[in-house]
Amino acid sequence: LTLTMTAPSQGYVCVGFADEERSMGPGDAYCGWVDAAGAGWLSDRVTTKRQLLGHEASQDGTLVSHSKANGLTTIAFSRALDTGDADDRVLTAGGRANVIWATSDALPAAVDADLAYHSARGHTQLDFASGATGNGRGGFDGQFYVPLLVLLAFVLLLALLGLAVHVLPGPAAARRLHGVLGRRPLPPLKPSLGHRLLLDFLPALFGLSVAEALVCVLWGAALLCLLAFRAYEVTGRLTAFALGTVLLPVTRNSVWNKLLGCPFERAIKFHRWVARVLLVLTTVHGLLMLVRQGRVVLTSVSSNSIGQGYLYGFIAWVLMIVLATLAYEPVRAMFFEVFMVSHWLLYPAVVVLAMLHSYVVAYVMMAPLALLIIDKALAQYRLCSRSTSITQLTSLTGCTRMVVSREDGSPFAFSPGQYYFVGIPSVSGVQYHPFSAACAPGSKTLSFLIKDMGPGTFTGGLRALAQRTGEGARKVHLD
Repeated sequence: LTLTMTAPSQGYVCVGFADEERSMGPGDAYCGWVDAAGAGWLSDRVTTKRQLLGHEASQDGTLVSHSKANGLTTIAFSRALDTGDADDRVLTAGGRANVIWATSDALPAAVDADLAYHSARGHTQLDFASGATGNGRGGFDGQFYVPLLVLLAFVLLLALLGLAVHVLPGPAAARRLHGVLGRRPLPPLKPSLGHRLLLDFLPALFGLSVAEALVCVLWGAALLCLLAFRAYEVTGRLTAFALGTVLLPVTRNSVWNKLLGCPFERAIKFHRWVARVLLVLTTVHGLLMLVRQGRVVLTSVSSNSIGQGYLYGFIAWVLMIVLATLAYEPVRAMFFEVFMVSHWLLYPAVVVLAMLHSYVVAYVMMAPLALLIIDKALAQYRLCSRSTSITQLTSLTGCTRMVVSREDGSPFAFSPGQYYFVGIPSVSGVQYHPFSAACAPGSKTLSFLIKDMGPGTFTGGLRALAQRTGEGARKVHLD
């Protein structure tokens, strides 16, 4: 039997024969490549259900020809229908065989070296009598959807828990549940140098309520569900899952937060914690791929069934480092507007680049992006439906008194303990900060007493605005 393999690859191309349809093994595979000197190589190997094993002692394939031109690698080889090797499949003239294939842009270091993880793969059935193929598929298989399925299961489970705790119980039962779930077994740590050195990574776990700790445990359990893959592969799946979950708690008045009964300032802590885990996972994933495949991961751009190349993933990681640096608390406090604008601009770029790097991310991001779009649309509707202006702005000792009202004269509906995210375009076009209203519910005006936190802050800018005279009414955004 003589077979010719041609694929858009700068590294190796493999074809093999498996015992089971739609399975990588048990089987045998023949991997060939053309090295930098133009020499051709062929390696006879064994496959399991999940792994391509090493160079066999008995080599039953014979290299017939090889070439590399115009981005295509072609390897022709021959083997006996029955090689007599117990590790090789016996093929029958006129019969059918389960064929598997894989390609990679990475060149093996030697004929008996471990091969880099493939960048594309697939399977089919081949009829040796007619040459027809069927029941095949390239690229994605079920494992590529696992991060999406795990993410959906995580979201669904939390939604069901939210219903069970906040919606279904009666008032008395709800109070008892909230009392239990609101307890904080570990007291919060006092701010210290350790917080900054650890990027608030471990200290953030202290001060969590039972409910918040449960969410973190479920998130960790979801990561464990993804550990059924090989080490250098699983880090990519974990990263995709973390990238999806980091987006869940980032919108004010989110449908998600309301269902869970979790205020924004608590949910945003989960966002920060998951973002730091995401950066660690992305770094580990990149390092493993760099060790396994070499510096090609920093520059390779090649379209395949998995993604558009390693370069996009590397650029996404660099942007994550920039985001993490600007989110570091001392830096964030000094350059808050830069921090906000960078998140709005760079995080979408990270998501797009990650999607180009691996199409798995595109599937994982569907649910979080859909929720984000819904939340943003609702926030925009609330903002446009009722116009609110500052009717009085007074500079007091160390603070500012701000009175606002709606232009249509309608009353404000809020309950004691609630607060507003306040945005004032005259002070900052990007910043929103939470403040409690100092007036009775149902009033047609809202009063805020806002402490001045010093020059360069949002509250300092508001007090400076109050000290200027001759200023007319200004728009204020309340959420």
